[in-house]
Amino acid sequence: MDILRFSHPILSGFPSALLVLLLIVEGMHLFIRKSSSNEKIIFLKSFVIIALLIGVGSAFGSGYLASYLAGDISEDAKAVISAHHSTGKILLANSVLLVTFYWLAQAAEHGKRIFKFLYAIILLAQVIITFLTGNKGGILVFDYGIGVKKSSQQQGADVM
Repeated sequence: MDILRFSHPILSGFPSALLVLLLIVEGMHLFIRKSSSNEKIIFLKSFVIIALLIGVGSAFGSGYLASYLAGDISEDAKAVISAHHSTGKILLANSVLLVTFYWLAQAAEHGKRIFKFLYAIILLAQVIITFLTGNKGGILVFDYGIGVKKSSQQQGADVM
């Protein structure tokens, strides 16, 4: 069960890295307008966005599993976990919106600019929500020790 409990940091870091990659690819798309490169960039964006949705879903699920397996924790830590779960839910919902508006912007024949604008706003929101969710996760680890395996020396100190 330890592998399941400690998989959340790995699974939550993956979508963060994909988000950075997506921002880089979006930046490239702004400056590279050759038709031969455009198709490759659109394919790469599509792949990264789908992987981002899957990654956020995996991180979300592993986060719930990790909190379920956390054991006895303080009331303060429970409040931070609740806030972390709330921002995680918003992040997951925003990821679905991100994919939806990306595909709408790609498929639209009319109103393409509106969909691209909404996609850009949702992408910006994704970055902000990712930082907020990661911050709550960092507080859980660094301030409360949630998800940190105690060494035998620390466990002995707790008993005394």
